[in-house]
Amino acid sequence: MKYDRSLGDTLRDARMRAGLSQPEVARHIGASVQRVSDVERGHRARLTHAQSLRAAALLDVSPALMLSLWARRREDVPLYRTGEERRDYVAAALSAVWDSLTQEAVENIAKAVGL
Repeated sequence: MKYDRSLGDTLRDARMRAGLSQPEVARHIGASVQRVSDVERGHRARLTHAQSLRAAALLDVSPALMLSLWARRREDVPLYRTGEERRDYVAAALSAVWDSLTQEAVENIAKAVGL
């Protein structure tokens, strides 16, 4: 999959390749059918970080791709309204650039989280 696609395009194409319906995806990721439909059509509806990861696992899409699209989709949302949103955004941003991080950066992240 290309990284210049929207979250909705990626979700819809992967769902169709997997032969799943919107209700099946919605049930698996913990979202409403309306939410899945709205995301696929590019409406303002959003998936949560966790829903995006569950969709990636279900539809065999790279979690890094799904989270980078999720983070890009959230650009119009005021960041850091809650600690959870800040955590989710940081996780998505890291996922989006993970392959380009230097070994030193990875070691610093590992130390910061106690690994």
